Amino acid sequence: MKPYSLLSGAIAGVTVLGTVAAASPASAYSLVSSYEATEATRYNFAAVINGLHDYDNGDGAITRHDRVFVWDNGPGTFNIYEDTDGNVTANLSGRIVNKKFSDHYWDVDIDFFAVDTPSSLKGTRHAIGQTDEEKYAWAEDNWDFFDFTAGSATVSADGGRYAGSSIQLKQMDTTKAVQMGDNGANDHTKDFGLSTWFTADTENSTFVVNGAEQAMANRFFYGDFNLNLKEVPVPESVPEPTGLLGLGSIAALGLINKKRKQG
Repeated sequence: MKPYSLLSGAIAGVTVLGTVAAASPASAYSLVSSYEATEATRYNFAAVINGLHDYDNGDGAITRHDRVFVWDNGPGTFNIYEDTDGNVTANLSGRIVNKKFSDHYWDVDIDFFAVDTPSSLKGTRHAIGQTDEEKYAWAEDNWDFFDFTAGSATVSADGGRYAGSSIQLKQMDTTKAVQMGDNGANDHTKDFGLSTWFTADTENSTFVVNGAEQAMANRFFYGDFNLNLKEVPVPESVPEPTGLLGLGSIAALGLINKKRKQG
């Protein structure tokens, strides 16, 4: 039995109405778990985003610090929902700011849907097992997996250097998935957390630098979120997730059997 639960032991969920699936245009869904998302501690960053700097604007050489972002004004929020048909979705939100430049920031609003175990893992350095095969088998039994919801996985900016930008994210490597759990799911430490590996949907993204729109076609925009997650009480009111189409089945994933270890 998996040691976590997206449902079992969750504080009473908040039920709202929203469009969650094509077959159920007004299905009710509940917020079943809520987490504070903080920087994974190995390197103390929430996200690394590559491809932001435009050499034509005189930015010069990119250093690691130019690509590193942390949460602004407190942790981000990671919420998990279940609809009345037993489908699971999630949302990551908050503002990330560059560790070096305070006017380089992004508002994060990323919807995910649950998926089966991918054919490969983003990172297993702390997963239990001696061989890659043993680690994969352990992660399959102990981690949860998500994918980006097309059209509803966005980092955007309403001010600062990137004002007017809206970048749609998608999975960088389709053999992998967003992974959630302990012992390495955050790709950095043994702490309970989450990690992603994303690139941009360039055809549906707008990238603006200092008021000038930049070409996306030849820009290699990619990065990671590496997060620790701390479960918190479910708030009494929450914003509706915006993109809940194509959700994964909770029954197929066995998420109902994942009971989070306490203590």
